[in-house]
Amino acid sequence: YKVVNNIRDADVVVLITCAFLNQKAEESHRLVKKYLKRGVELVVAGCLPAVEKDKLREYFDGPTIETKNLSEDIERIFPPTRIRFDELHDSNILFEDLVEGHSLLDSLKKKIEWLEVVEKKILSIKDCILKSIFGENSPIYKFSKKQYHVRVAWGCTGNCSYCTIKKSTGSFRSKPIDVCINEFRMGLEKGYKNFILDATDVGAYGIDINSSFPELLKKLTSFNGDYYISIRELNAKWVVRYVEELIEILKKNKILLFDIAIQSASPRILKLMKRPTDIEKLREALMKIREVKADFFLTCEFIVGFPTETEEEFMQSLDFIRDIGFDGGQIYEFSCRPGTEAENIEPKIPRKEILRRIRIAKKYLKSCGYKSVHLPNQGILVFRKKI
Repeated sequence: YKVVNNIRDADVVVLITCAFLNQKAEESHRLVKKYLKRGVELVVAGCLPAVEKDKLREYFDGPTIETKNLSEDIERIFPPTRIRFDELHDSNILFEDLVEGHSLLDSLKKKIEWLEVVEKKILSIKDCILKSIFGENSPIYKFSKKQYHVRVAWGCTGNCSYCTIKKSTGSFRSKPIDVCINEFRMGLEKGYKNFILDATDVGAYGIDINSSFPELLKKLTSFNGDYYISIRELNAKWVVRYVEELIEILKKNKILLFDIAIQSASPRILKLMKRPTDIEKLREALMKIREVKADFFLTCEFIVGFPTETEEEFMQSLDFIRDIGFDGGQIYEFSCRPGTEAENIEPKIPRKEILRRIRIAKKYLKSCGYKSVHLPNQGILVFRKKI
């Protein structure tokens, strides 16, 4: 098989969907319907077939690929091939970097030689501007480099009352540590410096294979060279459990970002969410991490408007952001996803009230030295410290 640029040249169109939030699910449904109208042979993949199966089947009866059954579903849908899907290694780079000639610009570059020279010049100028504004050692400058992804695990160990991710990704499975290390080494050999550790529950790494998240990080940060690693979606409970080991790893100056999923600073709300409830232990752990003299980002994720959340509990989350001094983060509007326990928790917070709290958050964060932008179509408030 090969990827083609024009949908008219495709035998099969694979649409990878997201159902993380209501807005994402709605957008995915819209795209499925759009491609059905174009009369293409469509395969719907990703989270939607698992999370909103009944709603999808109301108008689509074609083949689907669920994330938790990736290999099995692909082998079922596509005829036998010389290489089975489960024999392939993970891809470590983004689609646009992986597929040559996937865009109109790539096609034009093949015909107009000077376009490639112009593109390289523009990238060089952009690099110089970012370096002069933020400095060569700034996390922002480093994060602008091409990314190399290492997926270290699949699935999730949690049972959060608001989340559908586990339903689509399945139970937790760590990738063998030697495979992770080998993928990382290949990235270094190819000249990459900006590494992303990917997983739904990255901090749980190793619990099923007699290893641990700190052991993985220690091995990855033991390589010589100029590189840096970002960790996304780190559940707060792993920060508390591994704080002393994480502090020692941070001192190596190889970690660029810790993105910590906290969701609320209210113990009562955390209990309803089925998240770790000892917010003071987390505060203590984060303050210890904050004392480490290293150039790295500490960011966070919170949810606003979880059912029954009071304004006082909402303000506890904002105060927590201020007290820790996060470098940035995201505040998600609560999405009531079908089939979750949160669907049955009452009373719900009206959308109008959630939006009012978003406005309060923007004003509060501004007073604490943050710039923020609300993306209502995505249900998220993104903020970062002012430079």
